[in-house]
Amino acid sequence: MPAAGTRNNYDSDPDLIGHKTTINVNKRIEMKFDKFIQSVDAETPPPDLSETLVSLWWDKKGDWDRAHSIAQDIPTVQGSAVHAYLHREEGVIWNADYWYDRAGRVRPDVPLEEEWQQLVEEMLAN
Repeated sequence: MPAAGTRNNYDSDPDLIGHKTTINVNKRIEMKFDKFIQSVDAETPPPDLSETLVSLWWDKKGDWDRAHSIAQDIPTVQGSAVHAYLHREEGVIWNADYWYDRAGRVRPDVPLEEEWQQLVEEMLAN
């Protein structure tokens, strides 16, 4: 909150008052997402990526088997979410639903590309 008598650029728009942090976080994630997408042109994933992001990176590269091999060995909620997505992409819905349940989620009703982007953004934010 600005000091008395000062204003930030969010004070003049009632829809933005109190949302400065959210806007900055979303902008940071968007910039990271763009960099992540650009990294897919390389031969190997960047060394500082989490295992979940490496799995999603290989999936974007078109190597589903490698992505799945990584995801199935990640014993976290996020790993289960990526694993679920990969089985949904594969078309084995019963297996996807098992992994969504393990991740505490329900299968999303969005296109695969949208789910992939949501997962990448979630992993980048962590």
